[in-house]
Amino acid sequence: MGPPSEPFASELDRARHAYAGVATTSGGGIYDPVRATSLFRLQEREWALAALLRRAGVETLSGLDILEVGCGSGGALRRFVALGAEPARMAGIDLMEARIEAARELLPQADFHVGSAHQLPFRDASFDVVLQATLFSSVVEPGLQMAIATEMLRVLRPSGVVVWYDMHRVAPSSNIVPMGADRIHELFRGARIELRPVTLRWWLGQRVPRVSRAIALALQQLPICCSHYLAVIRPGA
Repeated sequence: MGPPSEPFASELDRARHAYAGVATTSGGGIYDPVRATSLFRLQEREWALAALLRRAGVETLSGLDILEVGCGSGGALRRFVALGAEPARMAGIDLMEARIEAARELLPQADFHVGSAHQLPFRDASFDVVLQATLFSSVVEPGLQMAIATEMLRVLRPSGVVVWYDMHRVAPSSNIVPMGADRIHELFRGARIELRPVTLRWWLGQRVPRVSRAIALALQQLPICCSHYLAVIRPGA
């Protein structure tokens, strides 16, 4: 009798097929960081993240072990380096081999793996920070979402934090699932979760920052104008 089949094989195949054509780098096009719209989105998210981390007792990223699940080509981890994290203490995992190859070129000191976030190749309590950025909204199978969240908590140290950034105001489709506050609490039941709406909705974010950063900042204070949740999650006692 052969080994048991992977319970989420069909969902993993769907994800590989759906995102096989997505660019492995962030340069060029509408996501180029030099563009006013992209720069505003990145900088305001980092301001919000720094504030949430401080409230959770994280005063520096230096000396911390950091893992990103669904790391893509390593862009988010590189932003963490700009905030003081050490590349040699970073790790990442992604389904797509091409993205991992790009991540290794971007951050050669970090430890990158090709694989699924529901089977992390790391020991229990290995990381101080476990990050995910728009991974969960790309997983349409609820059971796989829960398995990933369980693994994230397994490899997190008791004093560590999960950093969450994902879409909640988005039209559901065959490849995208909105991740509301209730679902975040279900995935991390019993955890202490500080959550903040961030990132202007697409039709606002592509127009307003080019006209006025001040107006964009004001609009971002209104939850109805934001498409994503940023959260810092601490395991329960």
